[in-house]
Amino acid sequence: MLRQALVAIVLIVAAAAAVFQLSYAVVGLERQLASLRHELENERWLVRTRKADLAYLTRPERLAQQAEQLGLRPARAAQIVELDRIGNRAEVLLSGIGIPVTLPSGTEAELRLRPMPVFADLAAERR
Repeated sequence: MLRQALVAIVLIVAAAAAVFQLSYAVVGLERQLASLRHELENERWLVRTRKADLAYLTRPERLAQQAEQLGLRPARAAQIVELDRIGNRAEVLLSGIGIPVTLPSGTEAELRLRPMPVFADLAAERR
């Protein structure tokens, strides 16, 4: 009988320790959940703030005012060209840039690439 009582007491103490450990684990998980909820709410607030900022910054009247301050104008039909008429990046960068060279005769000259027809047309329109 004493043996059964001793086993019962050991089982009760083990069960109490298990319940305590489980309770402690639940409290830790609840803290972690509260932290994640707080972080999620902060992220939601940041998303709302970014959306409001974007809506403010992309207002048509604001963009029109900034374009006017920068001297930008809407594109004219003559400025829109086909992609294959533009050329590659090197041709665009080098068109109109002078490169100093020394000729075999010893005289200095400036080597210039012919501007792309598209850019020559645009430059003529601006004059």
